[in-house]
Amino acid sequence: MQLTSSIRRRIVAILIGLFVVTWLTAFAATYAAATRRIGVLFDAQLAHDAGALLVLAEQEPPRGNGPRRIPLNPPQFRKLLAFAVWHGEQLVLRSYNAPTVARPETAGHANATLDGSEWRGFTLLSPQQGLTVWVGEPFSLRNLLIDEITRDVLFPMLLALPLLAAAVWWGVGRGLVPLARVATEVAQRSPSNLQPVSMAVVPSEINALVDRLNDLLARLREAFDLERRFTADAAHEIRTPLASIKTHAQVAQRTAADAQRRQSLEQVVEGVDRSTRLVEQLLTLARLDREAFEDEFVTVRLGALAAEVLAALRPEADAKRITLVLQAEERAEIKGHPLALGIMLRNLVDNAIRYTPAGGTVEVKTACVGQRIALNVTDNGPGIPHAERARVFDRFYRGTGTNAFGCGLGLSIARRVAELHNASIALADSPSGRGLQATVWLPQPAA
Repeated sequence: MQLTSSIRRRIVAILIGLFVVTWLTAFAATYAAATRRIGVLFDAQLAHDAGALLVLAEQEPPRGNGPRRIPLNPPQFRKLLAFAVWHGEQLVLRSYNAPTVARPETAGHANATLDGSEWRGFTLLSPQQGLTVWVGEPFSLRNLLIDEITRDVLFPMLLALPLLAAAVWWGVGRGLVPLARVATEVAQRSPSNLQPVSMAVVPSEINALVDRLNDLLARLREAFDLERRFTADAAHEIRTPLASIKTHAQVAQRTAADAQRRQSLEQVVEGVDRSTRLVEQLLTLARLDREAFEDEFVTVRLGALAAEVLAALRPEADAKRITLVLQAEERAEIKGHPLALGIMLRNLVDNAIRYTPAGGTVEVKTACVGQRIALNVTDNGPGIPHAERARVFDRFYRGTGTNAFGCGLGLSIARRVAELHNASIALADSPSGRGLQATVWLPQPAA
């Protein structure tokens, strides 16, 4: 698979790169050590040759009017080794290939450029006999030997590099077989198979990855279960008002009495309104389940938001002669999604209006309490029994003993919006002792 091949290429490239770097470092260290040791060895040889030549010259000092030239054998060394002997200031003996060199004044090793070439020489002095012996060799001799050693070390390593790369490639491929097996298992799964991946064949190096994958599969399985349950409940809830609309429409078709026909048509309109509201609530709830709002959070003034919501719901409240009251604290501001918060507050106020009897009161209040902000919606309706307060947030649940128009999604939507804002909703009795108070506890933004 592409994933496995990519991992293999990366591992092989890293290993070969590390090998090359290590080999180059070792080669550089070997080259430096060889250069140093060859220099020491050749310097010692020069000193030895100069000492032997001085002993011979002391035993039989050269005589004559000019220097004698002595050829070196075998011929391949004629350009590599050279020597010269002076008696006083006079050059009396030199090798055939000796360069033009002035008589050295000091003993020991020294470098010099002679006849356009770099030479390494060693000088011995014999003051008693008045002799000066110089033995030298060109640096090309040392470089030749260093190059041969380098070539002997480098060439086998260059031959071994492709073999090593092939071996590493094969070994990494064998090591990635379990990973490829896991990838193949996941790739061959059907979309409906959300069971966790078996950890029996998973290498320990990817245990964390497979654990996260299994967590994701579990969340997807849970989300799909909720989606299926939501779809089934929604289909059931939509089917009921549609059946009622169809029944009333059939009654209106068959009846001849205008009053009965008018009543049936009014029931049809009411059923359409109920279906419309149900579809709107379902779409809102589905969108809240799928969208992430944090990227759209802005500063929201809860007092201004509550005023807008109450103004939008005033016609419904006036129709029941319900008084809407707003008490807003100016400092009540949060970071949130204004549209989602408006939906939450609208559902809470709408529920309060629906369940409050004619002539009642619905109050909205915002207040800063410590590090949180309390958003209260209070009514003086019948309230909700304590045993049902935990269930009223479930989708499509409607309390017993109520005839108010609704579809059982308002509080579910309100709780979902609160969760998106790291908030919570609590239900309690109204402070007056009659009715219900819904409190949304919102986190106050840092200063």
